[in-house]
Amino acid sequence: MANRRVLLIDDDEGIRLSTAELLEDLGFDVTLARDGVEALEQLRGSCRPDLVITDLMMPRITGWEFVVRLRDQAEFATVPVIAMSAATTALPRSARHFAAFISKPFRMEDIESALTCVMGGSQLASGGR
Repeated sequence: MANRRVLLIDDDEGIRLSTAELLEDLGFDVTLARDGVEALEQLRGSCRPDLVITDLMMPRITGWEFVVRLRDQAEFATVPVIAMSAATTALPRSARHFAAFISKPFRMEDIESALTCVMGGSQLASGGR
């Protein structure tokens, strides 16, 4: 089975790179973006993710704004999106667009749990490790 593709969006380089490494260890092909603007540019190019993981609090376009714009594009309307954030405030109405939520700081198990919830355990078992 071909590796699943994930678009990972986070403005914190350390989190972006360490999370990408974890996802690659789980068998995902990872495309990185620093914010929602860069992510939308990736999608206008050749990026066709099976899953999106996005931070919520970012400059230029937040994760909330990004997911609303993503859902407006027919070809990406059903791509599952996992939100991650250190913010503990209530999620706005756009929260319905997220398949799962990960609180920062997170552990590897938190990512794996969210992925299992969204993609099913068999999808993870077919990955690397």
